[in-house]
Amino acid sequence: MEVTGEKKQLVERPFIFYSIMFLLGSFMLSVLSLWQKKILGASMFDPKGFLVPILFGGGSGILVGFWRRKLHEVYREIEQSSSLYRTLVEQASDGIFLADMQGNYVEVNNNGCAMLGYTRAELLHMNLRELMTAEEMAAMPPPFAELLAGKTCVFERHLLCKDGSLRPVEVSAKQLPDGRLQAIVRDITEREKTLKSLQESQERLELIVQGANLGLWDWHIPSGEVIFNERWAQMLGYSLAEIRPHVDTWHDLLHPDDRPMVMAVLTAHLQGKTARYETQHRLRTKTGDWQWVLDKGMVVSWDATGAPVRMTGMHLDIDESEQLKQELREHEERLRSLINATPDIICFKDGNGRWLIANDADLQLFQLDGVDYRGKTDAELAEFSPFYRDAFLTCADTDEVAWTSAPMSRGDEVIPKPDGSHKVYDVIKVPLLAEDGQRKGLVVLGRDITERKRAEEALRQAQKTESL
Repeated sequence: MEVTGEKKQLVERPFIFYSIMFLLGSFMLSVLSLWQKKILGASMFDPKGFLVPILFGGGSGILVGFWRRKLHEVYREIEQSSSLYRTLVEQASDGIFLADMQGNYVEVNNNGCAMLGYTRAELLHMNLRELMTAEEMAAMPPPFAELLAGKTCVFERHLLCKDGSLRPVEVSAKQLPDGRLQAIVRDITEREKTLKSLQESQERLELIVQGANLGLWDWHIPSGEVIFNERWAQMLGYSLAEIRPHVDTWHDLLHPDDRPMVMAVLTAHLQGKTARYETQHRLRTKTGDWQWVLDKGMVVSWDATGAPVRMTGMHLDIDESEQLKQELREHEERLRSLINATPDIICFKDGNGRWLIANDADLQLFQLDGVDYRGKTDAELAEFSPFYRDAFLTCADTDEVAWTSAPMSRGDEVIPKPDGSHKVYDVIKVPLLAEDGQRKGLVVLGRDITERKRAEEALRQAQKTESL
């Protein structure tokens, strides 16, 4: 070979030298070929099997031009991927923060800046501890140990904004493969407002429940399990610990006479035939007595097939009112027995002239046997007894006179009979007025004086005859 115009002889080398160089070259070529095929997806050889020439630097060595193009493509893909990643980060609805292991921020997206009111430049000169109050730092320091252990930590914080306000957030933090810390921060201001509103509503409900002395129950229908509150148990003389939390407890305490009615109403509601469940029934107390309760409830959730799953409701102690009703019924029965024992007609009306109670003599006189007269006025009852229509209307007129004739009014009223005869009644009407003069009720008493009137008329006729 001739170099720079001079002739030089090849240096004689041992055969072993050329053998080693050949093996080393073959090995390097194999490595390069494998790398190109696996990494760049191309071969070092052209379709004819010749080595593709490569030029290193300006002109010496071997260069595969194809690699250079592939490398450029890889770089472009990396740049595009990086750009896409950045776009996704900036478009994220949550704040995304990156920090080093000392807690210094090294990256933050736009939403993270907007959430706290800082610029990106300001946050990149801050440490995560600067966004936490001293109280929270002491109570809940950053979970560095858990993050270093590879755990993803989710927790809630109140971060300090630039204007000094506190922003409630939910943080999901983890350590990235490069050692940096990533935190995805979600603003939960609205969630906290909602939770606070729900808590206030719950507190108001509890106050209402306590004030109304309501026993609450929450029934999981498939399992039969029921959650009772303390008042539900106390209403029956038990402590909550003594009550088995199951629907069988309620069923076993039901009065036998009430059970068929109650179960029929409950079944109808569970089958979707009624909007709500409501009954009044008796439950056995711890002492063996019977307690009246108003039981109301409704199904609040169903499964995929439409079967009821959950039902909630309440018990209201109505024992006192039921006892009063019972006493009133007993009082009315005694009163009815008393007024039915007299032949006089007796009727009680309310302040609007509606009939409340009438004895048998009154009902028979106006042919109202079997008629549901309660709550009806004289004008309305006239429709049930056409023959006595005029008599009813006359009674209504004399009632109005009685209201203005306190303490009572008295007069004779003639009542015709279907057989053409008539009866005469001495009618006394006593108005009952409130202190402010409002009408409360009217008591009507009538005594049959037909025979007396006849006797008086006969006497007058006799006296008239004698005078002649």
